[in-house]
Amino acid sequence: MKNYIYLFLFGLLMFGLTFFVALNFFDETKEEQVSEQLEKARAFREISENNIVEETSFEEEKIGVNANFIIEEKYLKCNHTVEVVSSVDNEMVNLTEKEFEKEYPNYNIKEFSKDEVKVEEEIMGICNEHFKISLGDDFIEVFKLNSDEEEELYMVTNISRDYLASSDIEKLSKGIDVYGKGNINSKLEDYE
Repeated sequence: MKNYIYLFLFGLLMFGLTFFVALNFFDETKEEQVSEQLEKARAFREISENNIVEETSFEEEKIGVNANFIIEEKYLKCNHTVEVVSSVDNEMVNLTEKEFEKEYPNYNIKEFSKDEVKVEEEIMGICNEHFKISLGDDFIEVFKLNSDEEEELYMVTNISRDYLASSDIEKLSKGIDVYGKGNINSKLEDYE
């Protein structure tokens, strides 16, 4: 029985020793992990304190897919400005302002953003809003003046020459200049 007690005490001693060694081993591993994490945190803090973050470059604004393209056409002969609004062409999408200037040197950029590009274009000639009302062989005719100020037949009215007063015939023979499509009908009403 005495042997059993020694054996039991020896087993208990071995169990305690194993427990002690395991506890110290895991405790050291845990300390190593904690110390590694602390070291990483210190290094990160040191880097962030020593390095001042400066914005050295920024991304330039680029033309978006759904952007409006607005051209202010400035006609030098008549000194009128016509604004034409459309969508950007596929070739314009993702261009920066500098790239746009390089690709389209005939335009003077007035506004540039991802949603809208507004440019000015100078055009020799007159705008497409100039008309001339004249007397044709049988009816009053309306001519549109092209950019070179040449007359192109725009429409023939149903207002007959036969019913016009001699003063109106004289005016219409010389031709009456009209600016704007909306003003054509109001001028024609004077002869109906």
